[in-house]
Amino acid sequence: MGDRLEKITLSCEQCGAAFSPINRRAQGRQRFCSRECLYASQRTKVKRICEQCGAGFSVKPSRIKRGGGKYCSLACSYKGIRRRVTTKCLVCGKAFEIHLSNHSRGHNKYCSMECSNIAQSKAKSRQTPVACRECGEIFGVTPSSLANGFGIYCSKACMDKHVHDNALVGNECRFCGKAFETLSSETRMFCSRECLIRGHHRNGGRYHNGRRDDLGDMWFRSSWEANYARVLNHLMGSYVVRDWEFEPTTFDLGDVGSYLPDFKVTSIDGSSAYHEVKGYMTDEAQAKLDAMEVQHPETRVVLIDPGVYGVLSETYASLIPEWEGAHGS
Repeated sequence: MGDRLEKITLSCEQCGAAFSPINRRAQGRQRFCSRECLYASQRTKVKRICEQCGAGFSVKPSRIKRGGGKYCSLACSYKGIRRRVTTKCLVCGKAFEIHLSNHSRGHNKYCSMECSNIAQSKAKSRQTPVACRECGEIFGVTPSSLANGFGIYCSKACMDKHVHDNALVGNECRFCGKAFETLSSETRMFCSRECLIRGHHRNGGRYHNGRRDDLGDMWFRSSWEANYARVLNHLMGSYVVRDWEFEPTTFDLGDVGSYLPDFKVTSIDGSSAYHEVKGYMTDEAQAKLDAMEVQHPETRVVLIDPGVYGVLSETYASLIPEWEGAHGS
């Protein structure tokens, strides 16, 4: 027998109660004492002020942690992205407006093409002579180009020739074993897109879409969705879940669009809820979940995020032979 893992006591992040993880592999990572506290934490929201219109709105802490929760709606989000600020031309000093995103990235430094050409002419007068790495010809490079790692070749032809002659290496396809050539700077493991998809599926790739034989030839968008369907089948065998359906209902959310949850799950007591498997939460997806709470308050949506999925993987991967992913057998 292996060394027994000492039982530890944790504090629930939702209710504060002390508990000990039942699963020995989850010790140190389990954050909530029960499924009810997990669901309650997903429904907890904090007050925020929209950066565009100044209106108050509520948002989940997890969304703020990911850098979201800045705008109250998609309309304000789009306006915020297109927000303009005033800056000064580096040549003539004239004030002009540019997009905030361009200002943050250091773009649009000049008010016109004429000022841009003047700046380029001044930069050319400060060029540094450099020898081409391929042909040895001397050519001029601006200090900013040298600082950004450019100024190695005098022309694209010299660059292509150097890359082809010196950086072409041989590889072996991880799926079919076929030999192929690639640049040394690339990290390709497959000779073609077909081998990439088939090899990714064989190794339990997370984003593989397609049909699963063990799930009645049903089509899923990712291995996460397929694995969650297998978990539901396992729970049906344990008389926890009575039935489940994949994408049976589309909800109309007005200006926000439509929402198609992944699973409709019916518990053994007859109650139903929609389960959404999300490996990554975008602002659009979050806006639809928020709209569901407002427009369809009678419908319960359960979010299966990476944290919840990780617990499911730790628990069921060794119990389900067809499991796709790193924890599978």
